Amino acid sequence: MKRKTTKRKSQNKKLRKTIFNKYFGKCAYCGTDIKIDNFQIDHIFPKFLSHRQPDLSPDRIDNLNPSCRKCNNFKAGEMLEVFRRELSLQLSRLERNPQFDRVLRFGQIKITETPIVFYFEKLEELSDWGDKVHVCPPASANQIRKTLGIKEK
Repeated sequence: MKRKTTKRKSQNKKLRKTIFNKYFGKCAYCGTDIKIDNFQIDHIFPKFLSHRQPDLSPDRIDNLNPSCRKCNNFKAGEMLEVFRRELSLQLSRLERNPQFDRVLRFGQIKITETPIVFYFEKLEELSDWGDKVHVCPPASANQIRKTLGIKEK
């Protein structure tokens, strides 16, 4: 027996697919591959702060990013710069851990001072569409895929 698909459900599916495709099936923050059936939708400008910008809908497409579960849970309801700062503090927090210190001393890991640059920011740097809208136009999508070594799906 077939289930009835409501108009809202099909719109929801269409929106999820659009958001999923914004960064070619990758998390907008760390760039890891995500699956369409289990990725999370992140509000770039947190929904709970929408009272600060009442004229903007928090659910508009340019405020929604595809995210892996780990990034979305860690970002929680924070602004991007707070998320970035928290990520950059992870190394100093780990350095106090004796197990981390041990694997560091035995050369099992190496520390590299790398600024936190989100995957969507890297894509914006490679394209001419800037940060107007975080949806890649088809003309530049193939160029960006080639540059980043992403296989077409």
